[in-house]
Amino acid sequence: MKAPEAQSITLIAQDAMISVSSVQRFIQAYANECLKPTNRLSENLSFDEFKSARGRMAFQYIDAQTGTILDILPSRFSFQIKNHFYTRYSYRERCSVKTITIDMNAGYEKLIQELFPKAKIIIDRFHLVQLISRSMNQLRIQVMNGFRRGHNEDQKKYRRLKRYWKLLLKNEKDLTYTVYKPFGLFGQTTDRTVVDTLLSYY
Repeated sequence: MKAPEAQSITLIAQDAMISVSSVQRFIQAYANECLKPTNRLSENLSFDEFKSARGRMAFQYIDAQTGTILDILPSRFSFQIKNHFYTRYSYRERCSVKTITIDMNAGYEKLIQELFPKAKIIIDRFHLVQLISRSMNQLRIQVMNGFRRGHNEDQKKYRRLKRYWKLLLKNEKDLTYTVYKPFGLFGQTTDRTVVDTLLSYY
């Protein structure tokens, strides 16, 4: 019960009046119970990495339909991932996988083609949206910095681009031409007019 809480193993041991090694043993036993090895794979998998308790990046693969963690590997190195899938799953089982959802880690693509010859690779939309937002922001900063050392009008454009960057990332459907409100550096106007003006600079 205490293991999922944000406290150290030492504090759990003190609360439960047992040794630290006993707490570690119980947690490990429970983890092993939760992750029952199987030689079957889901048709739709998802690969991800996360920072493990040891501070290194670990690898996990998940049933993309149910969200169930199928297994966790202590490392994300290609040779260890390959070794795991080659030893645990047959070629026939690996060929049954139809899709694998990944982030934009290019290292996984080659690995997937080798291990899962019939699987299609899907880039998950969170990482696509993140990439688009980051690219949009980098371009805005580049354009904004071009106005930084200009005359008064350019300085105004610089300040506007700096202040209203969030509006450029807003969903177009949420922008309105009809609701007027005060915008610093623009006066009384609509958020859609602000966005149109900012886009007219580039």
